[in-house]
Amino acid sequence: MADEERYDTDGDGVTDVVYLDHNGDGYADEVRVDLNGDGVSDYTEYAGPFPTA
Repeated sequence: MADEERYDTDGDGVTDVVYLDHNGDGYADEVRVDLNGDGVSDYTEYAGPFPTA
């Protein structure tokens, strides 16, 4: 994966999910989720790795 991947999961033009790969191993180390579409992350998961498609 890229160091940062952004996804608009509901098609409203606002990024809803951001995958961040901090250590360059190809897996996301941080996932930020915007639950209400206001452009601000409401939930952040610091764990991993999170394989991305």
